[in-house]
Amino acid sequence: MLDIPPIGMGTGFSEDELKDPDRIVEAIQVGIDAGMRFIDTAENYGGGVCEELVGRAIAGKRRNVVLASKFSPEHSKYDQVIAACERSLRRLKTDYLDLYQTHWPNPGVPFEETLRALHYLKEQGKIRAIGMSNVGIKELPRDVVSLQQEFNLFERTVEYDGTLDYGQKNNVSIIAYSPLDQGRTDRTLPSQLQLAWLVSHDGVIAIPKSANPKHVKENAEAMRIVLKAEDKARIDREFFQEIVYISTGDISVSPAGERNRAVYRTLKEATENRFGYVPSPIELAQTLKAGGFVKPVRLIPSGKNYQLINGRIRYWAWVIAFGTTKPIPAYIRSDLN
Repeated sequence: MLDIPPIGMGTGFSEDELKDPDRIVEAIQVGIDAGMRFIDTAENYGGGVCEELVGRAIAGKRRNVVLASKFSPEHSKYDQVIAACERSLRRLKTDYLDLYQTHWPNPGVPFEETLRALHYLKEQGKIRAIGMSNVGIKELPRDVVSLQQEFNLFERTVEYDGTLDYGQKNNVSIIAYSPLDQGRTDRTLPSQLQLAWLVSHDGVIAIPKSANPKHVKENAEAMRIVLKAEDKARIDREFFQEIVYISTGDISVSPAGERNRAVYRTLKEATENRFGYVPSPIELAQTLKAGGFVKPVRLIPSGKNYQLINGRIRYWAWVIAFGTTKPIPAYIRSDLN
């Protein structure tokens, strides 16, 4: 497992947040000084701008941080992985990454080819360790030290599907992104307690994202909280989220989705993949047919049926793979109505 503090920093800043880059740099530096020495970024965050801001923030502090980045799935071929890493190093103004991760799987490229490039980068000293994101435990090679998955009080799939148990038994750190559910989880539980609950799980590292220096400092203070066993059990019980199985015929696709991103509204649009998503719905459907990893989609009640607000590519991949005969795993978000 990664030998770093249990709470680090994510850097997937929004367009609005990126309008004040100096504030972001300050927030990251506040986090480092408060002990959040692990920084996770990615080449596609802000089109590379987030990596540049991280580079500014760690200037003169590189030896004090554990730096991680991720390459996009469309850069999964051997030469593309190496080139993506070089670009990230330049933006971050460093000559090595402590952890380099896949961001999403790309079924169109044999993973052996991707892994070969990662091994080359490690041999060259450009990266120190290899991690993966958004894949199932069956897809992890032995030399991977971390798996990044969404994990918070609402999205708890890693607890249910054996991922957390696997990580603890095989020294694979689980890096929890969106640990505060992007601000959506029931606000009756303060964010510090949410983070404390999360990192009370052995081998879990939380990476909350904030461009507000005050909030970053508050996140860091969560590392001082030690939950009693009975408190953790109460949180587990009160915030339990059941995975249900819903007929795809009872689901309509929300026009805006959860974050106002472009969505496919019909099977024809999804099959054409006009937005060029990687993996495409067809590629992901092939993975699903082979028994690959699938995270539950998010639905909200709409009359007697449901609206799909998150997991749109997974939804269409499921329809392509199984038609309307096989119910899809889902979480129901009644709190967003």
